[in-house]
Amino acid sequence: MPRGIVLTNGSPTAGTVYHMVLVFEHAYRTVREFKLLPVDSHRTKTKLVPAMTLSGVKEVERFVEETLIYGDTLSWENLDMEGRPVEFIQDYNRVQPVCESRIFNGETQLLLHGIMSKNRAVLWMCDIWPDLEIPYHLRQDTHPNVTVHAWVTVQLLENQALKYELHSFHEAADAFQHLVKKAKWNIGEEGNLQTLYDPMSGNGPSSDSVTPMSDTLTGIHGVVKSTIRKVDDLPGYFYCKSLNIYVDDPENILEPWLLSPYSGSTLQVGITATEPSAKGNPRFVVAEIVDQKLEKIEKFRREGNAKLVNEPAVVIDEMGKIHVARLPKSNLRIPSDQVTFFPPGTKIRLTASLGPRRLKVEEVRVDQKEPTIRTVAVTIKNKREMTDIEEDDEEEMKPQVQYWFYVPATRGCKELPFLLQSAEFGLLQTPQIFKMRQNPHYFRFPNIWVKSTIRKVDDLPGYFYCKSLNIYVDDPENILEPWLLSPYSGSTLQVGITATEPSAKGNPRFVVAEIVDQKLEKIEKFRREGNAKLVNEPAVVIDEMGKIHVARLPKSNLRIPSDQVTFFPPGTKIRLTASLGPRRLKVEEVRVDQKEPTIRTVAVTIKNKREMTDIEEDDEEEMKPQVQYWFYVPATRGCKELPFLLQSAEFGLLQTPQIFKMRQNPHYFRFPNIWVTLNDCHPGEMMKPPAKFKFIYIGEDVKIPCKVNIRAGASGRCPQYHTGLSGFVE
Repeated sequence: MPRGIVLTNGSPTAGTVYHMVLVFEHAYRTVREFKLLPVDSHRTKTKLVPAMTLSGVKEVERFVEETLIYGDTLSWENLDMEGRPVEFIQDYNRVQPVCESRIFNGETQLLLHGIMSKNRAVLWMCDIWPDLEIPYHLRQDTHPNVTVHAWVTVQLLENQALKYELHSFHEAADAFQHLVKKAKWNIGEEGNLQTLYDPMSGNGPSSDSVTPMSDTLTGIHGVVKSTIRKVDDLPGYFYCKSLNIYVDDPENILEPWLLSPYSGSTLQVGITATEPSAKGNPRFVVAEIVDQKLEKIEKFRREGNAKLVNEPAVVIDEMGKIHVARLPKSNLRIPSDQVTFFPPGTKIRLTASLGPRRLKVEEVRVDQKEPTIRTVAVTIKNKREMTDIEEDDEEEMKPQVQYWFYVPATRGCKELPFLLQSAEFGLLQTPQIFKMRQNPHYFRFPNIWVKSTIRKVDDLPGYFYCKSLNIYVDDPENILEPWLLSPYSGSTLQVGITATEPSAKGNPRFVVAEIVDQKLEKIEKFRREGNAKLVNEPAVVIDEMGKIHVARLPKSNLRIPSDQVTFFPPGTKIRLTASLGPRRLKVEEVRVDQKEPTIRTVAVTIKNKREMTDIEEDDEEEMKPQVQYWFYVPATRGCKELPFLLQSAEFGLLQTPQIFKMRQNPHYFRFPNIWVTLNDCHPGEMMKPPAKFKFIYIGEDVKIPCKVNIRAGASGRCPQYHTGLSGFVE
C-alpha cells in the first residue's frame, strides 16, 4: 500500500494553497524522479458538535471539512474501484508521520538526515533522497563523515515545479551514525574521519584533507590567539568569550597556570581545532600559552610554590595512578613503595609539588570521611591475529583488567551537552547513541557504570555472549550480519559494546556499536567476492508485502521479489537462496518448503485512532485499520540466559508482556499454544526492540470479543496481552 507526504506551496497566508503528495515507493536518485500525485484536500467528514435544539443543547452530526496540512503522511489503495492505478487520491488515511516538518519564513521544510562529503560540497542523503549541494555559507556548520539532521526545503512553486534545497543543519543524528561507513567515499577506509595536518609544521594540507575549523574563524592557518578563563564546574575545559567556545587542554599545557595564584584571572593562549567527535561536536584545544604572565608563572613554579595541599583524589588502577577531579589531565602516581596500601577505588588526600616535568606526590593518606568508592575489576581477554609469517592462527594476549567505578548520580551538562557531570570524576564521555537534549542540565542520570570479545550463541539468535563481562549483547542495527554469513562466525569477534536504556522490566540492554576486530577486512573481502550467501535456508513469510523472517538472522531485512509476492502469503514456510550485497541481503530464489508448507496464521484487523492537534480539530480521527498477522506456535519454553524472553523453534526469541513473571529456573517451564506477532517499532524510534516477535495471545483458538476483524478461518481475545501467561514445569 503506497504512502506519501503532503506538500504545499507555502503557508495559508500566502494565498491559494494547493496540495500534492510525494509518493514513497522507492529511493529517489534525482529530483526528476520525484512522483507527485494530486490529492482531494476538501474532503468532508461527519462530526458530533453541540447545537441548540427545541429540547436544549445536544450533540448532533454535522459535515465538517477535513484539512490537510504540510507534512501529513497519507496511505491509500494502489488501485481504484475499477482496478486502475490511482492518479488522483480521494480515499486516503492519515498514518504516523515519517519525518518532522515545519513552515519557516514561508518555506515548507522537512527534517531529513544526511552526511557531509569530505570536500564539504555535497550532503549525501543516504541513498533515500537525492543528494544536496551545500551552500558555501553552510559548509562550516558541521563536519564531514558525521550524520546530521538537516532542514530541507521541499516546496511546490507557483508554476507547479518543485523546490528541493538545503536550508540549514539542525543537530547530530546519533541514531544514524552507523551509516557513515556506507558512504561511497568511505568504502575500503578503516576510519571515517579525516586526519588534520599539523598547522605548526609549515607543510600545507594534502588535496583531500579537511580544512581546520580555526581557518574559518580567523582566515589564517594554524593557531588563533585569544583569551580564556577557568570554569570551576567544567574541570579540564576553559571558556573563550571572544569566540564563544569551550576549549580543551589534552596536552596539560595549562597545569602550571592552574596551580599558580594567577588562575583566577584570564590567560591569553593559542587555540587550534582537531577532529570532531563521532557526534559531530567540534573540538578546540590549547596549543600554547602566549600571555605575558607566562614568565611569572614559570618563576612561581621554579620557587617550588606550585603545590597541591590536602587535595581530594581517587586511586584508579593497581599501579597507583591518581585522579584529581579539578586537574583531570594531570599525571600523578602514588610512590612505588606505598602502592599496595591504596587499592583502586580508594579515596585519598594528597600533597604534591610541581617539578620541571610533572606533579610529584610527597604525601598521601586515606580520606577518613569517605575511604572508598564502589569498584569492580573486569578482566577482558583479548586475542591478536598473527601474520602469515608467524602462524595462520590466533594467539591469546595477556588479559586486561578494567576498573569500573560506581557513580550514584550524574547530571547533564548545559555548556557541553554531549558530556555528563559527576562530583567524583568530573566530566564523563557518553556513548555514541546518547541523545543530546535541549536543556541537558535539567536531566539526572543515576547509577552509571563507567571494548570486548563476543561469540555467537546458536540457541539465542540475535544475541551474543561476552565472557569477559558475563553479559549477552544485542545487535539492533544488524552490524554483525556480514560476520554471521562468513566462515569466521564460528570464532570470537572483537567489538565495541555500549549500554542503552533498560526495558520496562529493568533489564539492562547492551548493544554492539561497531566491529573493531582485525578480521573485519577479511569479512568484507569475503562479502565483496559474493561468497556471503544463504543457501536452501528455512524461513517464514510474515506479511502481505513478502517480508521474510530467517530464524538464525532475526535482524536481517529480506523480501520476496515483487513479481512473486502473490504466490507466498503470510505464514508460508519457504526455502530461499540469498546473497549479501553492499547494503542488504538480496533474495535470488525462493520455493515452498514441501515438508511443512505453512504455519497456522490469522489476520487481525485493528482500528486505531489518532488525536489531532488543536490547529486541525480538537477531536479524534479514525486512521486506516492496521492488519496484524498472528502466528501459532505450539510450544515455547523459558530462556535460561535471558529470563525476560521466551524461546521458540520457528520465531527465535519472543518478547513477553510486562506482567510476565520471571522465574528462578525459567528453562524448566513450557508455554504451549502461543500466538505471536511482529513487535512494534515505529519510524523515528531510536532503536529496534530487543526481540523481533512478541507474545500476543495464548490459546489454541483465537477468540476476540471486541471490534476486531479476524480472517483466515480462526476465531481469537483482545489483542492486548492476555490476563495471564501460565506454564507448567517438566
